[in-house]
Amino acid sequence: MRNKKYNLLELQSYKENWVPIKTDLWSQDKRNTYEKRKRAVDMYIDDYPAKTIFSETGINHDKVAKLIARCIKIDPITSKQYGYAALIPNRKVSTKAPTEYKSSTAKTKGSFRALLLKYPSLELFIRDSYFGNSNISLEKNVLPSTLHKKFLEKCKKLKIQDYEYPFNTNDNAQRTFMHI
Repeated sequence: MRNKKYNLLELQSYKENWVPIKTDLWSQDKRNTYEKRKRAVDMYIDDYPAKTIFSETGINHDKVAKLIARCIKIDPITSKQYGYAALIPNRKVSTKAPTEYKSSTAKTKGSFRALLLKYPSLELFIRDSYFGNSNISLEKNVLPSTLHKKFLEKCKKLKIQDYEYPFNTNDNAQRTFMHI
């Protein structure tokens, strides 16, 4: 065996678990690109010289190494290697697990309005703070970030629970105040 970047025995054992990809319904260009990539990866794993791989597929040794790196990446959703699926043209390959976060807009749309209806004093507080009512604030031009901090303090004084809006979002409804 030649000096290769990857351990060929390991790659051969990995390849046994890679699921074949059906390309029947793809466009001819997409199918050709995929088949060239697959052929190059298979030839590398079967220990063909780089010159032979290039002459048969048109893919140089650096690109083949990158394709193999994509194939052996672990899909965070399935906890398995991407395998041949990583060779699909325009396919994104990521090792980052999908994040679940609480958005201020998706599941909480209308929550700000509902909060203001439930606590009318909060709406007055925001309006008076924003427009510089001397009973609430001495600031004339309050920044949205400052207004947001005051809003959260007022929510705590009103004894709004941690599981209620705005505390049930990642940004504590800060996006709402950035549009003011």
